[in-house]
Formats: sequence, C-alpha cells, structure tokens
Amino acid sequence: LVFSEPGILAQLLESIEADIAKQGTDVSTEKGRKALKSLAFGIAKRKTAIDAAGKALNADLRKKIDVTDKVRREAWDKLEALQLRAKKPADDWDAAEKDKQDKITAIRTLLYTAAQIPADMTLEAVAETLELLERVEIDPALFGDLTDAAEKERTVARMSLKMARTRIEKAEADRIE
Repeated sequence: LVFSEPGILAQLLESIEADIAKQGTDVSTEKGRKALKSLAFGIAKRKTAIDAAGKALNADLRKKIDVTDKVRREAWDKLEALQLRAKKPADDWDAAEKDKQDKITAIRTLLYTAAQIPADMTLEAVAETLELLERVEIDPALFGDLTDAAEKERTVARMSLKMARTRIEKAEADRIE
C-alpha cells in the first residue's frame, strides 16, 4: 500500500512518531530500555518489509522494462535493415552516377591536358599523346549530352598536337640547316 496509495507512508510515519512519543525515553530501568529496543526493532521490521516490497515491485517493473527494451531493440534493428533496403537502389544509383561523373571528368581532364602543349614537348611525346587521344572512347551512353563537347575537346587537342608537331618538325629542320 505504501507504493500504491498516496499518503499511506505519511500516516505510517506519523503513527511511528506517535508510538515513540508515547513510549517516552525512560532509560533508567531495564523495562524502559527493553521497550525502546523493542520499538526500534518493530520499526526496523517495517522498514525492511517496505524495502523488500519496493524491491519486489521494482523487479516486476524491471521485467516489464526488459520486455519493452527487447521489443524496442528488435524493432530498431529490423526497421534499420528495412530502411537500408529501401534506400539501397537510390544509393546504388548515386554511386553509379558518381562513378560515371568521375569517368567523364577523368576523360575530359585528359583531353584538356592533351591540348596544353609544353614548350619543351618532343615529337615522341606528341605522337604518344595523339595515339592516346585515339584510344580514348567517348561513349554517348556515358557522356550523354556532353558527347559533342567531349568530341570538340578531342578535336581541339588533336589540332593543338598537330600544330605542335609541325612547329617542332620545322624547328628541327631549321636547326639542321
């Protein structure tokens, strides 16, 4: 009752205080000392009983909490797995799109770099770069709307390399003369 009905504990405490006041504090006789010890023992028994009842109540509540926590954990784990399963196609698409963009960027960077002719470029380097440009595949399935732009970039790179080759050949011919 102490845990379920408000005010019961207050009534119990008032009753015990009244018993203590009624008992008095006569320690001059053996009977008075025994009565005080007996009263204290009775209070200890009530204290122990209330504590034991509280622990038992907590144990019952803890079992309910444990059941709730088990269901919560199971729900969390299963819902998280379902969340990941639901999101997986979008994540896969994002990963494929990023891979596609990375490939496009790598090829366009190569085309741009090939058009940048260093002053000390050799005929061998020009030939290797031209050969590399021919091997680069500009796949419309990959490039989509950027296919024409990439082909123009390849054309610009080819023209730059061919002009560089002509310039280098002329410079070597002039040196020989």
